[in-house]
Amino acid sequence: MPMIMDQDLDDLFGESAALSLPPSPPIRGLRQRVDELRTNGCSQKVAWSKNGCIAYITSDGRSVRLANLRCGPANGVWEQDSHADSLLAGHILRIYKGRELAHLSWNSTGLELLVADVYGRLSIFSTSLVSINRVAAAKVWITDPEDNLNTLVGMTWLNVERAISLSRPVVRSGDRWVHAVTHYKSKGPYNPSGKAALLTITRSGFVRLLYQSQDGQWQDVRQEFYSVSTSLALLTHATLCPHEDDAILLLVYTSNKQLRLYRITIQWPQTNLGGQLPSGASLPSLTIRHLKEVNDCFPMTVDNDHHSSFLLTPPSDAYLSHLELLPRGPELPALSNGFHSPELREESFTVVSRWELRNEESTLHSSFDILASKRSGSSSSTDLKREATLKRLDDVHNDRVLIHIQQLSLSSILAMAYSDGSIEFRDRVTLLCLPDDESEAISSLGQSGFGFSDTQSCLHVALSPNSCAKVSFAAEHEPKLEVMQPVRNHGNYPEDNCKHISTTSFALKLTHRPAFLERATIAFAMQSSLACMSSNNNDDLLMALQAFLRQMESGNSHLDQNIPLIVEQKFLYELYRALGVNLDQAFDTQPDKILRHQMIQKCFSIQAALGFKGRNGNRDIP
Repeated sequence: MPMIMDQDLDDLFGESAALSLPPSPPIRGLRQRVDELRTNGCSQKVAWSKNGCIAYITSDGRSVRLANLRCGPANGVWEQDSHADSLLAGHILRIYKGRELAHLSWNSTGLELLVADVYGRLSIFSTSLVSINRVAAAKVWITDPEDNLNTLVGMTWLNVERAISLSRPVVRSGDRWVHAVTHYKSKGPYNPSGKAALLTITRSGFVRLLYQSQDGQWQDVRQEFYSVSTSLALLTHATLCPHEDDAILLLVYTSNKQLRLYRITIQWPQTNLGGQLPSGASLPSLTIRHLKEVNDCFPMTVDNDHHSSFLLTPPSDAYLSHLELLPRGPELPALSNGFHSPELREESFTVVSRWELRNEESTLHSSFDILASKRSGSSSSTDLKREATLKRLDDVHNDRVLIHIQQLSLSSILAMAYSDGSIEFRDRVTLLCLPDDESEAISSLGQSGFGFSDTQSCLHVALSPNSCAKVSFAAEHEPKLEVMQPVRNHGNYPEDNCKHISTTSFALKLTHRPAFLERATIAFAMQSSLACMSSNNNDDLLMALQAFLRQMESGNSHLDQNIPLIVEQKFLYELYRALGVNLDQAFDTQPDKILRHQMIQKCFSIQAALGFKGRNGNRDIP
C-alpha cells in the first residue's frame, strides 16, 4: 500500500523555497508581429468600419475578406456572417497579383477602404449603406515602383465636416437617470467637395494627399518634407492629427531614435458659390513647416524590480512599436505617446514614453522694454511668436506586449490591446485604467462591470464601432468574435433581491434592486443612444445585449423569468428618453411626419431587432 508522509514535500531534499514555474514562451507568430510593428508604422491587418463591416487581411497576406454581423433568421441569435466577398478577393488578386499586403483602414464614414501592400502601393474600394458586403474598386495607384522607400509608415483620413456627439456620464437624479450629450464640430481640414481625402507618409520622407473631386475622380499631390541622408535616418513611424486653424500635426520617428514634429496646411483651389471644387480646378498645394525635433527618444527609466530582461538590455536598445499623436480636445492637451517593446525573450513588456505638446510664448528680456521706451518714449511689446515645445512626461511600464491601440471618445480614452488577449481602457492623460466602480455616474459598459473575458492569445485586434465587441485572430487562424460580458462578480442575482420586480411597473421597480442590472441597462441605453446620434452601426450593441440577457437566463435558473423581459423594456424606455423621442402624439394627424423622424426610425429598428426570436418565435416585446 502507498506510504503516507506527513512532512512537507518541499523539505524532502532540504529545500524549503517554493519552486516557481518559468514564464510561458511567446505565442507563435508574436516575434514576427513585433518585428513588423517596430519597422513599419502601418501594419494594421484588421479594421472594423463605422457601418459595421469587418475587413481583414488573410493569414497568407495575399487577400482581403469582409465580414458582417447578422441576426440569424432561424433563431434570432446575432453572429458573424462567414460568407466572404469573392468580388473583393478578385479585385485584390487582379490588382496586387499575389503580392503581400501590409495595411488597411476605413475612413470615418465607413464607406471607403484603403488597402496598401508592403511597397506602399495603394488601392481604395468604395461601398454603400445599402450594400455593406459588396465593394467596388474606386482608385488604384499600382504603377508605383516596388521600392521599400515607398513603404507607408503613417496615414490618416481627413475628417468630414459634421457634428460629433460626445456622451456625458449619466447621473441619477432621484428616481430617474439624466442623459446629457455635448456636440462638437469635427476638426478640419476638410475636402471642399465633401468627399473622402487622406494623407500618407512614406519611409523616404514624402507626404501624399489623395482626395476625391466632385465628379468622383481621385487625384493626388506629393511633396517631400524630410531628406533621408543615410539608412539610419529612415522613417519608421508617423502619426497625424488635426490641429488648430485647419492644420494637421505630423510626428515622425526615425531609425536613429529621433522625433520630428511638423505642421501641414493644405491650400485648396478656389471653390465655386456652392463651396465645392469645380471640374478641372488646379491641384491643391501643401505647406509643411518643421516645428521641433527631439533626440534620444527611448525609455527614460527602467523598472528592474519587475522586468529582469532590462538588466541585460539597456533602455536605448528598446524598439518603438507604436506612435500615437492625440489631438487637442475639449479641456484636453495635445499628447504624444511612444510605445516601446524590447527584444522578445522569456519576459515581455511595454514601456510608454510620453510627451506633452505646448505652445509657449517667447519673450525678450525686460531690459529691451526699457531700451525701447528711452528711444521712442513708449513701451513696445516684447512678445514674439509662439513656439512649439515637447515636454517629456513620466514613463509608464506594463508587463505585457502591446499589439494594438485605438482612440475612443474624441481621443479621451485609449483602448490598449495586448498579445495575451486582454484589452484595457485607459485615460489619455494619466494612462490609468478607467475605474470599475459603483458610483452614481455611468460613462460606459466597461465602467459598469463589463469587459472581455476571453484571454486567448492573439496577434491582431480591432474594436467594434461602439467598443463593446472585438474581433481578433492569431497566426493562421480565422477571426474570432467576442462581445463584452460581465467580468466582475456581482452575485448570481439572488432570488430575494429580484422577487419584488414585476412587469407592471418596470420603470420604477428596476431602479432599486439589483443595482448591477440597473447600471448595465442604463449603460446599454446610453451607448445605443450615442450610436444613433453618431450614425454608428449598433449591431454590436444588440449582440452584446442579447448575450447578456441569454447569460442571465441560462446561468440563473432561480431568477424570475420576467427579469430579462423587464431589462429589455427598461432599456427601450431609457433609449427613447435619451434620444428625446416622444410617441405620445396623435398618429392619425401627420403619420408621415412622425415616421420620417430619423431617431424614431432608429428606435423602431432597435426595438424590432431586440424582439425578434426567429421565424417561428414569438415576440416578447412589440
